[in-house]
This record gives sequence, structure tokens and C-alpha cells, in this order.
Amino acid sequence: MDAAALLDLFRSMEDDSPFVLLDAGERTTSISEQREEIRSILAQDNQMMWVIEDGPELVAWLGAWGERYRRVRHSVLIGVGVRKGYRRKGLGAALFTQLEKWAGKHGISRLELVVAVENVPAIALYEKMGFEIEGVKRKSYRIGTERVDEYLMAKLLGR
Repeated sequence: MDAAALLDLFRSMEDDSPFVLLDAGERTTSISEQREEIRSILAQDNQMMWVIEDGPELVAWLGAWGERYRRVRHSVLIGVGVRKGYRRKGLGAALFTQLEKWAGKHGISRLELVVAVENVPAIALYEKMGFEIEGVKRKSYRIGTERVDEYLMAKLLGR
């Protein structure tokens, strides 16, 4: 996985969406730091990252970060994003399908994520993929100067 291309994808999404974790210009990660982060993720049996390419450009990604301790190793936290211009073309669903195949082979039975309640298209995708709202994190996310709620969503896999 190309660390520079992944950073470009992240920065692109940070520039055009209020629903990603970092504000535009906030990411200070170097290419070597991103490369090390990728290595660290791939070195764990309960963590993974997938990307979708269009030529030399990365256009979508999904990361799954597993827990360290035995009692919660069956659970992963998910981050996902699709570059503007590639949204609503099935890329997110394709990434979630890969995630579930991987999870089935690695003892993962709980997938979870958080999403701003205003991010209606993302919520629709997550519900389509079988995620359910488990709770509300009140005023946990900031868009501009406004503090907004996030949903905690999860999907339990058949184990």
C-alpha cells in the first residue's frame, strides 16, 4: 500500500467533508510515519486496512482496528472514507464486504463505528450493511463551532 497515496486520499477527504475526524490542514503525518502506521496495522492479526484504486489514485479506504486484550479482541473499530466524486458508486459496500470476509477468518464477531447524526448517506450505507444504532454520543463531535451528536453503530457477526 502506497503511504503517499493514502495520505493524499486522507487529505482530500479532510478538505471536502465535515464528517472526517481531522479538519483540513490538521494532519501532520509524514510519508514515513504513514508507512510505519500501515506496517503496524498489518502486523496485528486483528487489524487490517483495505483501499480501492482508480489508476494510480486511491479513491476509498476502510480500516479495522482491533482491541489488544483477550476479552475484547473479538471487536474492531472501523474507519471508512470515499473520495469525493466516487461516492454512491458501491465502493463503501464493497469495502464492508471485504471486511466481513476477513473478520470471519480472524475471530472478529463485533464491528463498530461512530458517525455524526447529520451524515445521512453514511448512516444509510451502514444500515444497508446491517449495522444498528446502539447509542448516542451527545455533543461528541464538532463541525465548525457546533457540537453535534454521533451514533454508535455496531454489527454482530454470527459467532
